[in-house]
Amino acid sequence: MKRWSPVVLLALITTLIPSAAMAQKHKDDLDRFAFGIGIGLVDLSDSILDNSTETYVAASFRIMLGDKDKKRDHQSVVAYVEPEISYWEADNRVPVGTGTVDASQSDLMVGLNIIGVVPFDKVDYFLGAGLSIHSFDAGTDISGVALDDEETFGVNIQTGLDVHITDNFDVFGLLRLDLVEDVQEEQAKIVLGLRFNFG
Repeated sequence: MKRWSPVVLLALITTLIPSAAMAQKHKDDLDRFAFGIGIGLVDLSDSILDNSTETYVAASFRIMLGDKDKKRDHQSVVAYVEPEISYWEADNRVPVGTGTVDASQSDLMVGLNIIGVVPFDKVDYFLGAGLSIHSFDAGTDISGVALDDEETFGVNIQTGLDVHITDNFDVFGLLRLDLVEDVQEEQAKIVLGLRFNFG
């Protein structure tokens, strides 16, 4: 896949972050729900099927656990459960017999995370971990023969921050490491995105 488009988009999103310094004080009440969408890069250098960096897209939905009237008091950690979905695909060469063939590969991931958020006036810091199911599709070879598909489990750890642009709109940055059985041993991800808070 061409990589200049996501890089340009990531650069445009990061230009929004300095405007948070001029934002008014964030409201004291914490929103119960948040919907996030992001785009980034996944490093597949430890993959047994690929060794490139590919475009990665993701969406998530946070749901606050516990007291819905929690305040932004700078001292408490607020817990969220976070269902998510993500996708990347790559074109690569697969060894077949004594040669190679061009093939595609993709990973559709559905997961569930537990996220701890430390809220502040202009920036929230978060740390999380989760479980996921990865559906790998290896596509077909040049003769049209389907290659093996596989569903496998994974775990992740992640950290990042949300920069408040308005009371209900954040720009977020995320660093994440997925450890996946069998097909992909390790996926390192960096994501920038938008989060909409409500409820």
